[in-house]
Amino acid sequence: MLSSLRFPLLVATAVGVAPALSLQAQTSFDLRVSNIMRGPEHYGREPQGVAWSADGQWIYFQWNPPSTPWDAPPQAYRVRAVAGAVPEVVPAAQQDSVAPLLATGPRSRDGLRKVVSARGDLYVIDTKRGVARQLTATTAIESDPRFSTDERSLLFARDGNVFVMELASGMVRQLTDIRSGPAPRD
Repeated sequence: MLSSLRFPLLVATAVGVAPALSLQAQTSFDLRVSNIMRGPEHYGREPQGVAWSADGQWIYFQWNPPSTPWDAPPQAYRVRAVAGAVPEVVPAAQQDSVAPLLATGPRSRDGLRKVVSARGDLYVIDTKRGVARQLTATTAIESDPRFSTDERSLLFARDGNVFVMELASGMVRQLTDIRSGPAPRD
């Protein structure tokens, strides 16, 4: 009984170890300090901030490829969503135009629109066509956009206050008036 249990175990071990041994015999690792102590500057960094384009054709991400200095900030890249595609650097001008399309935000109930804050301004994204419509262009930072319950208006924050914008007309009304200042005496 013991020998019948050993044979399958021996075969399983040999099948699992043999490919590893043959791979080890084929490749040798040079035991130099530079190889032993290598880090992300040699093999690249893990992509971060991965996002699909609205049309599903591209994948955008922040990345440092191999041979990038260890202290370099990640660069913007994109790659076609097909097997074997090669990542390409996204120029700064294109980063500005694509930022709203990559930003996250709440969707309308039908899923055809989403509202986002990108680079301090508000946008409505047509999710079917992958087109952004800019709603604000101010020096203030507009954030946390939300559709109203009837989806005809947009609620958002600016300078610590809540505003509402009618999507059809673009009219903006301030709903709160919170100001910083000295505490009242009374």
